[in-house]
Amino acid sequence: MKNALFGLGLGILSLVGCGPSDPLLSPEVYPSRKVERLKEVQERYVPDSLENISKVEPEPFLRPDICEGVLPVAYEVFLKKNPRVTNSLIWVNNDNPEGITFASDCDALEDLAAHLKGDIEILEPLVGIPSSSGQDHTLYLEEDAWDMYLTHIAHSLKLEVEKVLPWSIKDYDQANLALIFDGKNFIKFLGGLNNHYKFDDSGQGGRVGVTDWNPLPAYTFLYEENILAETQIDTIYNLTQWIRAKLVHHNTSTPFNWDGYIGFPPVEKILYPPEGERHWTQGCYATTSLYTAILHTVNIPVRRNYTLLGNSIKTEDEIHTRFEFPIPGIGMVHGDDPYNILARRGINEVPVSKLFMGLGEINELIDNPEIDLNDGFVHTIGEIASYTAQRRQVEAAFQHRADIFMIERAREILGIKQNALDNFLIPYNGGDEDQPYFWKPLFSEEERQVIREGIDQTLIELGDGDIEEGCYRLFERRREYTIP
Repeated sequence: MKNALFGLGLGILSLVGCGPSDPLLSPEVYPSRKVERLKEVQERYVPDSLENISKVEPEPFLRPDICEGVLPVAYEVFLKKNPRVTNSLIWVNNDNPEGITFASDCDALEDLAAHLKGDIEILEPLVGIPSSSGQDHTLYLEEDAWDMYLTHIAHSLKLEVEKVLPWSIKDYDQANLALIFDGKNFIKFLGGLNNHYKFDDSGQGGRVGVTDWNPLPAYTFLYEENILAETQIDTIYNLTQWIRAKLVHHNTSTPFNWDGYIGFPPVEKILYPPEGERHWTQGCYATTSLYTAILHTVNIPVRRNYTLLGNSIKTEDEIHTRFEFPIPGIGMVHGDDPYNILARRGINEVPVSKLFMGLGEINELIDNPEIDLNDGFVHTIGEIASYTAQRRQVEAAFQHRADIFMIERAREILGIKQNALDNFLIPYNGGDEDQPYFWKPLFSEEERQVIREGIDQTLIELGDGDIEEGCYRLFERRREYTIP
């Protein structure tokens, strides 16, 4: 594990918002780069197939009683005083497939010390070994996976020990610390003769859909976009405001291939896409991993979880990924919720806080919903969960008169599309009125009338007493709206 490849290279700067006395590690300017090491990496990993790659023997973990003096003094003192953090430093390899704490492994700590001191050169994300399965990911040897992992660990410890953030990890429980520091939650260990690793769904905190090779790009992004706030919940809200405005769901399974990188897109390619590209995400699992990759750079734990979603058309529920934030106790039902149509930004929009639910609410209403056994229908958990979640989303859009919601009523009033609002209030599969999604409308006929009357009153006010003028003004302000 001595072939260290990555590092931080961070300096010191203060940031308004963290208090004048709170130093903030200032990220280096993160340039747009090419994968210059492609040829070198291909030669290193050997040619044509995984069978031709020579076996890499992992170094055995040494377990001496003491490794004093290996780490810089401040970090050694911190880890001794905070055993929960120390016990969360876990790595997995062929010798330790279940994972082992490496805090008493002198060689491992020397590698960590090199990253903490900023002695490691920052390079491109490794191209790795193309997967023989043809899937859109690449494989890494242990030395490379280890270096990527240590870069993140060093970054998190540096922020804590130097008291950069408005919060501390000292009071985190073991589960939350594991989300940030346990290697099993960072990259998946595949095992086998070649000791391979890959970015994949490797547990509650694992990454899939992104290549999280270095924390610096995401940390730079938080700094440049002024997302970091005094509290974790406000930081989460600020990030979500950016995501709901920028992220676009990629609706095909075609692998990303940006600047020669084959595999899940590096985090910086999503945040700072190449010219002509949008801020693509491969869906709920990738968006969950993007939240994880970004927020773990400021020591905010993100937990991956799963939601059953369904409707009355399909016979089986589908499993979807969601993100949860255990410290403030909030999450979303579905990883795609931040950029669904009703969450779109506008002059009038659903407040970001209303996009979230408390984790207790999610457990009660989504994961364990009460099912009516006497209504004459056979329901699945996913069908009830989807019904509940969609109704809540529409209620929030109506309550706050979200522009994207009112526009559908304006289309009805101006004769552009009959019953346009029913696509939200009932709704239908692909707009086909013969295929309602659920066994009953989201809103009763009486409720739908109340909603239409409420929007009409808002449009009349917007048009200075003329409802049609209000519709035109709504369309105009929607066209002219610029995301702040």
